[in-house]
Amino acid sequence: EAVLLALIHVVTIVMEVLGKMASGDEQVEKGQVRMKLVVPAKAAASIIGVGGASVKQICQQCSVRIQVDQVPVPAGSGASEQAVLLCGSSQNALTALPMILEHVGMIATERDLLSWAAHSNAGTKIPGLSLF
Repeated sequence: EAVLLALIHVVTIVMEVLGKMASGDEQVEKGQVRMKLVVPAKAAASIIGVGGASVKQICQQCSVRIQVDQVPVPAGSGASEQAVLLCGSSQNALTALPMILEHVGMIATERDLLSWAAHSNAGTKIPGLSLF
């Protein structure tokens, strides 16, 4: 819950200051969010759901676009991670965030989450790797 509240706060501040959250994409329009999240591969699979059902439900319910990078990236210590792209209006993205993070929370009690968090590539530039 603390992570969710922090993310909501960050998005709110960025939107107030910049009017958009672009994640490096200059094509993002004012009032829109393009947010890249790095999550454990198990959480990414849960976000997608069986046959894409979970991601479709979030997209339809919140009027957002979610794309999960299909290529897991090794994160050390046997863990892997995947990027999740969330796009939509700021309000819709903020509505979708808790639903996305719920899937990360489902694996929070697993030992793998701690291993992933300790070795995540989040914020690291990896030569030759391009996400979205």
